Formats: sequence, C-alpha cells, structure tokens
Amino acid sequence: MLIRDGKVFRKAMLRHGISEQDLMEGLRMEQVDKIGDVALATMERGGKISVVPKEG
Repeated sequence: MLIRDGKVFRKAMLRHGISEQDLMEGLRMEQVDKIGDVALATMERGGKISVVPKEG
C-alpha cells in the first residue's frame, strides 16, 4: 500500500523503489491530481500503480 486516505507510506515507496515523482505520475495516469484525493493506492506486480479515488 502506497497511499491510504491521503496518507503516503514512504517506507512502502522505498521498498518498491518508487520516487515521489513516480508516484505523482501514477496518480496522474489515473486522472487524480492530488494525494489528498486518494482513498487507496497500491503497487501491482507488473509495476503499475492502482488508484482508488476518494468519493465525493
């Protein structure tokens, strides 16, 4: 888990070798502009960042 309820888990980012720029790019690819708008973001096996946006 990389983000939950807008909170970034930096240790998970380090484990997966993801920079903040990589994370933001992954969010933009999922049409999300701000970390605070993310309910959940995870790293998939293939290296893709999956994002579930907050509702409302």
